[in-house]
Amino acid sequence: MTMWLPAGLTPTQLNADAPTPIDLGGQSLLLLLTDDEPMAISRTCPHAAADLTTGDLYRRRITCPKHGYKFDLESGRCLYPADENYRLRRYAVELRAGLIWIQLPDGA
Repeated sequence: MTMWLPAGLTPTQLNADAPTPIDLGGQSLLLLLTDDEPMAISRTCPHAAADLTTGDLYRRRITCPKHGYKFDLESGRCLYPADENYRLRRYAVELRAGLIWIQLPDGA
C-alpha cells in the first residue's frame, strides 16, 4: 500500500541545475526538475550511502559525489560503472493544484 504526501513546493521553486533536498514521511528525498517536470529520487546513493544533494546533474543523469557512480534518472539504473546491483530509488510524482505530491510506500 502507498500514500501520497504534499512536498510543499511548486515546480517553479525547483532549480533545473541543482537538486532540492526534502524530508517527507520519514524519507530523505531529492526533488529535481527535468524538462520542466518534477521528479523525486532517494537522497542516498545506493552504492555507498553518500548524500546525492551535491551530485552533478547532466542530461537526465546524476553523479554521486563520493565515488563518481552515474545513475540514469528515468530508470534508476547505474550507468557507470554498469552494475545492476545498484539502482537509484525513484518516487512517483503528481501535480495537484500546482503543488508537487510524492507517492511513498506505507510505513515509510
